[in-house]
Amino acid sequence: MTESHNADKLFVEAAFAEAQVLRAQLTDAVRQAAVAKNDPEARAALERAEELKNALREKIPAIRERISPFERLLTLKEQYETQRNLLDRVGILIPLKNGQRGIKTSEMPRKGFGRKSEILEIPFPTLSETTARLKEANIREQGEPKGFIERKIDQGLKRLRITPFGMPLLTLVDLYEKKLVEKFDAGTLAYTKQNPLDPNETTELIPQDKFDRDNPIYLSDEYKAGGKGADAAGTMVYHVQNFDPDPAKHKGKTKSEILIADPSRAWSITLAEESMHIPRASGNPKSIGGRTQLDTSGTQIHDYIEQGEPTPCPSEYLGAFHGTNEKNTIYRGERGQTTEEQLTDALLFLEETNQVLDDWKGKGSINWATSSYFPKSGDKGRVPSFYWYRDFRQARLFWSVPVLRYGNCGVRSVAGA
Repeated sequence: MTESHNADKLFVEAAFAEAQVLRAQLTDAVRQAAVAKNDPEARAALERAEELKNALREKIPAIRERISPFERLLTLKEQYETQRNLLDRVGILIPLKNGQRGIKTSEMPRKGFGRKSEILEIPFPTLSETTARLKEANIREQGEPKGFIERKIDQGLKRLRITPFGMPLLTLVDLYEKKLVEKFDAGTLAYTKQNPLDPNETTELIPQDKFDRDNPIYLSDEYKAGGKGADAAGTMVYHVQNFDPDPAKHKGKTKSEILIADPSRAWSITLAEESMHIPRASGNPKSIGGRTQLDTSGTQIHDYIEQGEPTPCPSEYLGAFHGTNEKNTIYRGERGQTTEEQLTDALLFLEETNQVLDDWKGKGSINWATSSYFPKSGDKGRVPSFYWYRDFRQARLFWSVPVLRYGNCGVRSVAGA
């Protein structure tokens, strides 16, 4: 149990005890008003009751804020329930042996005689666990008036995402593939709108000859890893310090290493911008709280881009997230998505809107997953990417070299764990 959790627990216990005392005093004041012998005594008792009632009203929000400081800022409970319902609808949540709903992981290696591996069952996180994870990431840096997550909320990262990181990658791909076919067969599969939730914007349905029903998703060999899946095979690593094939330099971890150390990380809990679009430079990126949306030209991170280059490469986005240039640390602590987060976003977006995501030849951009990395692929390793490709009539999980510069590619950043 963390020091901050103990401090919160002590605060809530003390505040609740005070609230109980105030409630008892309020009850007594009302009783005194009822048995008062004259009007002045009754008025005095009622005035005292009113003061106690106001004090009690002020106490409750303070307790609620300490338990869940993000509820007021994020409508956290509402977003949490929406996420859970969507994950259930698309088939990600399944019944577990303990009676809860959650996910099963790939086989995880286990130490001990006769136990080479096992499949973990991880329940969907509770609301209190979700809050605790956000509080854990809400670190206050020196000189900052607010914690990290609170600052990111002020800067427009208000969309809660709960991702089944521990789910086998190929299982997640299969769910997305089935959902694409389901929407297409229902006649509702559409390209992305400029404003996906605007009912007044015209929906452009994907025609029969513009969808490869037999192969709705293309995976490069890196993801397949001989049919096992790159996550299960350990050929994909996560949360690297840089894109270097040397493990001592990139310092990334395989999915197994992450989950063995902490099974609760089977669910990633992050905040993202409310818009799903990665803006182009011409799209007038919005600025909120001193932070401008990251666009595909890297307008906001020019301090990280090699001099003379027009657009950033994946390595330079990664540098901005690590805040290595003290001239520009606004994105420090954020990160690009993992491949699992990309796929889950695409799947839930499709379920909610009937629209494909990251339609780069339409109203979208190619999304580099800078929190995933194939260190053994190619000379410098490869960075996963995700997009809808109209020419090939399908979604594609592909890759980029870390130093590639391409004006149609960007990063959908998130904050959290």
